[in-house]
Amino acid sequence: VIATTTSSGTYYVATTGEVVTVADAHDLPLDVPFRYNPSFDLASGYHTGSVLTAPIATRAGEVIGVLQLINRKIDADARITGSGDVSRVVRPFGEAEVALIRALAAQAAVAIENTRLVQEIERLFEGFVRAAVLTIEQRDPATCGHSLRVAHYTVSLVRALEQNPPPAYRGLTFSRDEITQLRYAALLHDFG
Repeated sequence: VIATTTSSGTYYVATTGEVVTVADAHDLPLDVPFRYNPSFDLASGYHTGSVLTAPIATRAGEVIGVLQLINRKIDADARITGSGDVSRVVRPFGEAEVALIRALAAQAAVAIENTRLVQEIERLFEGFVRAAVLTIEQRDPATCGHSLRVAHYTVSLVRALEQNPPPAYRGLTFSRDEITQLRYAALLHDFG
C-alpha cells in the first residue's frame, strides 16, 4: 500500500528499513517520500485508512520482508464497506501498536532465519549423502545405482503401506521427516 516515489515500485519500508505509520492513506502530506498505492483497494473492494508498516530485518540488518497492518478499527466486528466507514471506525496506529509490530517483525525474522539455516543444513547433509553414495558405488561399477534403487523402493513401500495398509498397520503414517530419514538410511545402507 505504501510505495516509494521512485518508479521501481519497491516498498518504502523495505528499502529504508524504517517503520511507517500513516493516519490516513488518502491524505498524505506532500513532503513524505512515499505515496499511497490504491491497487489493493481497487482489486479487493477494501478501503484503506490508517496504515502501520514495519520491516522484517535479520540480526545483520538485512530487510527480508515487511509487515503491514491496515485500518486500526475501534470495533473489531465493524465492517468497512466504504470511505465513510473508514472515518467512522478507523483510528491511527499508536505507539503500542508500533511496539507490537516491531516485536512481531523480530519474531518473524528469527523464524525466517531459522528456516533458512535448517534448509542450508539439509542441503549440506544431502550433499554429504550424495557424496557418500557416489563413493560407495564407485567401488563396484556393477552395482551402480543400487543405493538409489533401494531408497526409491523403500520410500515407495512406505507410501504404499500408508495408502493401503494391512490390518496390523492401519492408521500408521509417516511424517515428511520420517520419510526423509528412511530415504537416507536406505541410501546409506552399504556405507558401513
